[in-house]
Amino acid sequence: METLKLQATEKRGVYTATIAGKPAVVAMTQRDRAKVEFVNRSVTIGPAKIRPALKLASESGAGLYIAVSVSVQGKFKQAFAVPYELFKSIKQGTGDFPLNETRLEEFAKNDDVLKGWRPDIAAFVPPVVEKTGKPDVQAKRVKK
Repeated sequence: METLKLQATEKRGVYTATIAGKPAVVAMTQRDRAKVEFVNRSVTIGPAKIRPALKLASESGAGLYIAVSVSVQGKFKQAFAVPYELFKSIKQGTGDFPLNETRLEEFAKNDDVLKGWRPDIAAFVPPVVEKTGKPDVQAKRVKK
């Protein structure tokens, strides 16, 4: 099984990666299911993850993927990543990523869908800010 190296950004659930040799932004949700029979239930990807991912992708000129990773009782089971345009056509409601049998068959036939991978997430590293040498001035509340 392949691993997909994801670099966390300052926005939770939004990552950068290289997919098919090109830079990409990935909005991903991970779910840990209680039972095996729940593994193919749809997974909701909230707008709070999609909006910043869209913004970052448009600013950087990278492709946007929507991804889900599903485990059962802590053991990894499956992960899928689809291009945003495909996600818009298959989503249920505002952001449900369907994992039913019909969709899984479609994913298997579609070369644009990343399947058979496992996420490898690197922690977010904040950018280094140069100090100007001027002291930080903050207003202080005076007690009366």
